[in-house]
Amino acid sequence: MNPDESPKATIAVTGASGFLGSVLAAALSQEGYSVIGLTRRNTGSRSFFSLDEPVPPSLLQGVSILIHAAYDFSLFRPHDIHRVNVEGTRRLFNAAIAAGVKKIIFISSVAAFAGSRQRYGRAKYAVERMARGIGAYVVRPGL
Repeated sequence: MNPDESPKATIAVTGASGFLGSVLAAALSQEGYSVIGLTRRNTGSRSFFSLDEPVPPSLLQGVSILIHAAYDFSLFRPHDIHRVNVEGTRRLFNAAIAAGVKKIIFISSVAAFAGSRQRYGRAKYAVERMARGIGAYVVRPGL
């Protein structure tokens, strides 16, 4: 490495075994970033992460950027969706802040807006508001 070059950031990507998370993780790795894939599936180089469990700040130690692309689609009851996807994200964001993560990026959805009739859209919108409250970036990818 050239002494004038700084090493690329370490980036943690939640939902790294999902469609968008896996594409992001692969693209970032190809660009030379150190990527920590966080997933519910125990698969090789990825680290275990679940929105339904406590998130220790040590999971994000040394991470500069957190990209949160995980969402648990297995839930149907509004209470469970909120408990896991919204409150689980709050735990994740708090752990990231405690670990000193410099930048948080939340991957939302075009379904997220005030008055959405979809449970998914309402949950994503609630997390968007939370994310903006802590200074995180919110991205709404299109179809």
